[in-house]
Amino acid sequence: MNKLIIIFSFLVASSSANAKWFCEEAASEKMDNIITSCGIGEAASEDEARKKALQAAFDELDAICERSIDCKTNETLIEPQRNDCKKEGQKFKCYRAVKAIIAQTKRRAPFVRGTTLKPEQAKIDVTIKIDPRDLIVIDNGEVKTKPHCMSDLKPLSSAMLDISSRDKLENMVTEAVKIPFDELCAGIHYKIMYIFTRNGIKNATYTNFLLQGMKGVEDPSGGERVYAVLDYFHGLGQIEDHEWQACLDVIARTNKNYLYRLLPKIFFVEPSNSKQQSIEKDRIDTFAKLILDGKVGRPMTIDFDFGMELLLRSLKSYKSKDNPWAAVYAYEKFRNKLKHTNSAKLHSGLETIYREARDLKLKATLTHLMAENVQKSEPSYELGKEIVDFIESFKHEISKLDDEEDDDIALIKSYEANRQTFLKESGEKLGKNIIITHQEYENKARTNLCIEYQIDCGELVPNQERFQKLLSSKKPEKRENALELLIKMPKMAAKLENEIIQCIQDAMSGKIEDTNSLLKSAAEALAVIPTKNKEALKALVELSLRSRVSMQYVREQLGGNLEPFWVAELKNPNTRHHLVVIQELCEFKKLSKETCVFLTSMQKKDSPYFIKDGIERALGKCR
Repeated sequence: MNKLIIIFSFLVASSSANAKWFCEEAASEKMDNIITSCGIGEAASEDEARKKALQAAFDELDAICERSIDCKTNETLIEPQRNDCKKEGQKFKCYRAVKAIIAQTKRRAPFVRGTTLKPEQAKIDVTIKIDPRDLIVIDNGEVKTKPHCMSDLKPLSSAMLDISSRDKLENMVTEAVKIPFDELCAGIHYKIMYIFTRNGIKNATYTNFLLQGMKGVEDPSGGERVYAVLDYFHGLGQIEDHEWQACLDVIARTNKNYLYRLLPKIFFVEPSNSKQQSIEKDRIDTFAKLILDGKVGRPMTIDFDFGMELLLRSLKSYKSKDNPWAAVYAYEKFRNKLKHTNSAKLHSGLETIYREARDLKLKATLTHLMAENVQKSEPSYELGKEIVDFIESFKHEISKLDDEEDDDIALIKSYEANRQTFLKESGEKLGKNIIITHQEYENKARTNLCIEYQIDCGELVPNQERFQKLLSSKKPEKRENALELLIKMPKMAAKLENEIIQCIQDAMSGKIEDTNSLLKSAAEALAVIPTKNKEALKALVELSLRSRVSMQYVREQLGGNLEPFWVAELKNPNTRHHLVVIQELCEFKKLSKETCVFLTSMQKKDSPYFIKDGIERALGKCR
């Protein structure tokens, strides 16, 4: 009968090494705010042995926590580490480690040994199972775990518990370099590098061990080893020259699709002085020239446009994003080597830096560089999307600022100046990129963008002849779309005034489907001219009286041009619209002398009280 194996694993940072090396002697340690406790369990069944190992680990953690002021006082986050078991004779022997991270939050209840940590222990599955990736199937169908590190880890695990003096540290390093940095034993070296980084330790012997090991790595992208070593060097500050050269050699033979991960680790973009900055500039130059010489990347070397994209992503500090000096230095110095074959990604890299930068002069420089990239590019849909997003971002950023505060006023002026610079310096390629669309909604949005910022977008924005055709269409939606554009184009609307008036007449006569939205758009298009055509003004008043058009926007634009036509309605013997007309006149900011004279004479006539009251309010606009 086949034995059922249920599989599960707990994976946490730095747990790639097995628990055995640290727990064989039930050793424990406390480093800063982290306590690691270990337990050993023996039993006839593997599950029972695992349960005992877990209990022993928590008993040890309980004892340590009781003696530790910060652990007793503050909450702890429990992270179970991997479990290791082996069969010895008729029994199973299991090793289990538990990590407790001491938080800054005070405990809600006093710490009680044997009680406080019990709920955390209960959360852990007693049957600790194995990651299926750690299993191998033998020819006869038997399932076994993969082999683990075969080196003797006892001396090293003991030495790691105390590195408080130089001699003890050297002893630990001596034991460490005996352990090969291969797939099976890598976990112990990850642990050492973690300890060294946390404590700011840099040991020459161990550094040389790591450097020599990297030379033998055939494929730096195959696994985590090279990344972990570079991350270790990077975490200790600016890399020494001989170390950097060794790291560069590894980078040069890395798969091109993995470079983005390793490259940030060889540059130190947070220099504390000008000397350190000068060193990094020289290293940027060296790497750029290496790309130009065709010596970076596997299986095929990378081109310089791809390399610059990598540099823009890599030369950023996540601690001080607002000062991207290194990325700007690299781009400015080597941009003449670009062929702009990947302009969309270059723009994206520059724009990301632009958004994060705080220095206004630096933002202005980046704006020039982005415009230059557009000007030198071949138009593409991808670059068009980047351009549109960038132009629209200015309006969004400005909307978040207060135009009554001095600091914000300066930022608003800066954003407006940068937008104008980008629009102007991008040249004719700007519109040629924008007009490349895939969806109808993009056509409409980009047409509006081109109109708003007066960008030459070719046929995306209709010319006068095209507008005339649209405004005479049998389909109301075509006319309406054209009218909506003309509302944003006063000069073009003025040239097409007769056609706009004809749209209103066609709608009112039933020649085309009579829709309120079409009439509203036509009225607003006439208002932006602003029209003085008597037929148009009379039609607008009539539409308002029929509740077909809201007059607020039209009134604001046309003002006094409409007054005579409203007064004409008051002279009409049919009084059914008189109150509506008087209410409309009350909305004007100021009435003309002729209108005021007529209203005064009308007030003297025998009229209902509500008409007289309305006239009195309207006459208030005469003062």
